[in-house]
Amino acid sequence: MNPEIQAQIEAIRQRNPQLAQILLRTHEALKKRESGEDAVQDAKNPPSKTPDKAPPASPATSDTHAPSQGLSKGLTEAESFQKNTPAPDWEEVRRFEWQDLLSKAEDLIRKAGDWEALGPLRPLVRLLVAFALREGARHVPEREATVFLAQWELARMLEISDRTLERWLNDARYESYRGVAQDWIAWETWMVSGEGIGKNHAVRGGTVWRVRVKPIRRSFGRKIRVLAPYLALPWRNLAEDRQEGRTERAANANPDTMSGYKRLHQLGKGLTLQSIVGKPLITQRKKHPLSLYPDTQTSRDLRELLRVASIPNRREGRRSWARDTAAAIARALGDQKSMAFWLRIVWSALRVIIYGGGEGVLRVLFRVVSIASEARQDGFARSAGAYAHYLLGKEGYFELVSPFAAYRVG
Repeated sequence: MNPEIQAQIEAIRQRNPQLAQILLRTHEALKKRESGEDAVQDAKNPPSKTPDKAPPASPATSDTHAPSQGLSKGLTEAESFQKNTPAPDWEEVRRFEWQDLLSKAEDLIRKAGDWEALGPLRPLVRLLVAFALREGARHVPEREATVFLAQWELARMLEISDRTLERWLNDARYESYRGVAQDWIAWETWMVSGEGIGKNHAVRGGTVWRVRVKPIRRSFGRKIRVLAPYLALPWRNLAEDRQEGRTERAANANPDTMSGYKRLHQLGKGLTLQSIVGKPLITQRKKHPLSLYPDTQTSRDLRELLRVASIPNRREGRRSWARDTAAAIARALGDQKSMAFWLRIVWSALRVIIYGGGEGVLRVLFRVVSIASEARQDGFARSAGAYAHYLLGKEGYFELVSPFAAYRVG
């Protein structure tokens, strides 16, 4: 390529990379066409066998003008094409993307076999799962998202009345459908001070939804719940929402704005809609240093106890170590009533250590107790012992100790 042409294309690339690509393709097409015409001309007029009678070669300057003229022509055509091409309707694109998310949410529910069983609650679950998909809930280990939305606005999105949505969530006649829906969603009312709207007491500010893109199958009565840290988040400021017209009264007062709200809802957006994806926040309050062994009469803390070097060799020493460690865990969790359970957990870890399973099991146990104890201090877990039991399963503790369950240790 002529250096002058290449410099022009590089200058255009700085301003418009797409136009530079068009020009490069145009230049390559012109070169190919010229080489093809030259080949046809050579076939029609073969060169003379005697070199003395061969026609003189054309000057080198003639080769450089044709591509430059063709390039300028291609530049003009590309600019005119860019001007004549209408700009894309981005609102229509966003509407298509939202409908695609709704279709994907429906496919997930159908693959799980719950679409028919949801009955009238199908549009509600599909809408919330679509919110979670848009936020990327399929790409996080928890496979879930937390969505905040005012109940009146959710009813507008579903094109139903507030009373109908209230019946779906609370009426006993829909209990069987809610039992299926609660494999996918859970909800809690979010309360906030009503001072921003002229009320002294707490008022309902909206609903916090825990939405899963993969259902959790549990027995009846043990459905998923909204995690406590999300209920403590400042989802709304009623005073600001009142000033900016993000309340139900403001939305209903001005009929001219209803079409705008409908367009927002058709795009899957809302005035009060907010979403969070990822692991739950343990707390928003200031965390205090973790004190896992509050008994000041004991010289060693739990970290020292849960070390291989601290395990005695003799049988009586191991029994004493197991009792002390179980008591330390129970005190750290405030779960003294489950002393027998924690003693069994410590003995199962001891089997792994003695029979060559490694000290990883003690690290997992210490990590679980640390998290559960911190959750107890922050008020995240109502029962730190039950939360620690759940974490043992989640962290794979029982899979580590199960191969050694048949061994005896005293």
